[in-house]
Amino acid sequence: NEMRVIPEGFEYLENNLVEVGTGEGKSVVIAITACVFGLLGIEVNCSCYNEYLSNRDKNDFDSVFKALGIDQKIKYGTFNKLCESLLNQQCNIRQAINESILKN
Repeated sequence: NEMRVIPEGFEYLENNLVEVGTGEGKSVVIAITACVFGLLGIEVNCSCYNEYLSNRDKNDFDSVFKALGIDQKIKYGTFNKLCESLLNQQCNIRQAINESILKN
């Protein structure tokens, strides 16, 4: 299991979801927010429905993340990849389904 360390007094920052409308600068808002959380020592998942857009944004802001020393704390990906990652942190879902099928 991954150990998450949230600085004291910042527990309310864990597991937040933000919606930014069309033309409101999603890429910049997400990158700045990721920087703030990353500087606080919080692991950040930036998710999008489109893999191309996620990769583009990660590449566009990677030099900023590296300059701040937080590039290892910030991950970009699709909603599907984020969900799969979160499920796999709880258990190996493929293995659990396989065992369930074999037992029945």
